[in-house]
Amino acid sequence: AGSGLLPGLPLRIGDSMNDVLSAYPLLMDSEAFPDGEKYYLEDARFRDTAIIAGEGQGAHVKGILSHRMNIAGIITGQTNRDQALQTLGEPAASLQLDAQAAESYGLTAGDLDTYHFGDHDLALSYDGEQVLQAVWLTGKVQ
Repeated sequence: AGSGLLPGLPLRIGDSMNDVLSAYPLLMDSEAFPDGEKYYLEDARFRDTAIIAGEGQGAHVKGILSHRMNIAGIITGQTNRDQALQTLGEPAASLQLDAQAAESYGLTAGDLDTYHFGDHDLALSYDGEQVLQAVWLTGKVQ
């Protein structure tokens, strides 16, 4: 996460969206996302994963939101919050997302724990049963 990468995905935070879209065709048109656009790519490696970027020409990847991820044994749909806390420790921040806030970000209502890794943040989204539902990597784009 600290390098702007998520396991199994061939792009990183800061990559040019022009380069990304040249290499990986869109599965569907982009969608609005708070502070940008959300892109779904056709390549099977990006299944259940959205690329978040700024709007317009010259935009860069500023987030990767995945509902299908395994980071060092922390697995969406399987790992509960206690297990993740044992692996990663206490988050830098934790907040509760209600249904409306969660929906605007493509997340499930529940807890969102954020960990800082240098210039990147890794957020883990849990449902009401405390099961990990999504992993969201963000970072500063130069």
